[in-house]
Amino acid sequence: MTKKRPQLDPCPLCGGIIEAQMITHEERDAQGIFYIFENVPARRCAQCGEVWLPAKTIKLLDQALTHTKPLKVIKTPVFDLAIQ
Repeated sequence: MTKKRPQLDPCPLCGGIIEAQMITHEERDAQGIFYIFENVPARRCAQCGEVWLPAKTIKLLDQALTHTKPLKVIKTPVFDLAIQ
């Protein structure tokens, strides 16, 4: 017996197929602090790559920032091409 994938709406931008996926999400807060979230439940268009985060996922991101210690902290190089 094969398991059916849930039927999702077509992409409103290009009409492609939107698939449920786990992604890596990057975000910067109001103070400019950069955060990386791994294994984030999202919906992504297979054709144009546009990503949507469900409200439940956004709530989980907010909770992680306020109630969870990060797994690791990484150093990130920053380049400014206007200075070159």
